[in-house]
Amino acid sequence: MYQLNAERGGICFKDIQREDLPEILRWYNDTQEFEFATGVDAPISLDKLAESFEGIASSGKDFFAGIYSVENGEMIGFLKGALKEKPEPETGEKSAKKTGGGNEGGFGKDPTCLWGYGGERARGSEGKHEKNINWNVWLSILAIKPAYRNKGYGGKAVELLLDCLKENVGVKEAYLAVVEENFKGRAFWARKGFEEIKRLENHAAPSGRVCNAVIMRRAVQQQLKISATQDLL
Repeated sequence: MYQLNAERGGICFKDIQREDLPEILRWYNDTQEFEFATGVDAPISLDKLAESFEGIASSGKDFFAGIYSVENGEMIGFLKGALKEKPEPETGEKSAKKTGGGNEGGFGKDPTCLWGYGGERARGSEGKHEKNINWNVWLSILAIKPAYRNKGYGGKAVELLLDCLKENVGVKEAYLAVVEENFKGRAFWARKGFEEIKRLENHAAPSGRVCNAVIMRRAVQQQLKISATQDLL
C-alpha cells in the first residue's frame, strides 16, 4: 500500500489497517448516506471488503487512508485511490486505433477504477515511484461522515492528498469519476478545480446497476483561491 500518513489544517491521514475494516464496512453499507461516495448501492460482506483490502495492501500503487480530526482523534472520513503511470502519447492512426478515442489518464473504461473496488497487486518494481515517471492519480472514493460535512474537511483532504503526491511522487494530474446524476458531487469537484472531460455510458456498479459516469480531471499544480463558504464537503 502506498502510505499517506500526513497532517495539515486540523486533519491527518492514517493508512487503513485490517482492524479498521468493520467500521469502514458500516460506511460502505450505509448506502443512503454514502452510495455516491463509495459507488456501493447494496450491502457487501466483510469478507468481500477484506479481499479488496488484501489487494490494496499488497500493492505499491494503491492508497486507502482514514481522514482523522486532529482535535478529537475521530475518523471523520476516508479516501481511496491509486497511482497510475501515464502512457507516453502516440500520434496518428496507431494512436487512434489503440485508444479507441481516448484513454484519459491511462484508466480506460475499467469499472473497477470507477467504483474503487479491487486492488492492483504490485509486480516487480511497480512499487517504486520515481519522479521522472509521469504519474497521475485516480481518486476513487472520498467519504466524509454526515456530522462533519459542509465544514471544509473534504476540501482540505483533497488539497492535502494532492500536495503530498505532488511533492513525493511528482504527480501531474488527478482524475476521478462521478455518477452523472450526482449533481452535488460534480459541483463540489468543479469547485476544487476539476473539469469534466468525458461522459461514459452504461457502467455497472458492484451491485450490477447500470448508470452513466462523468470523468473529471485537474492539473495537480493548479493553485486554487476559493473562499471558505465555497469549500463545502
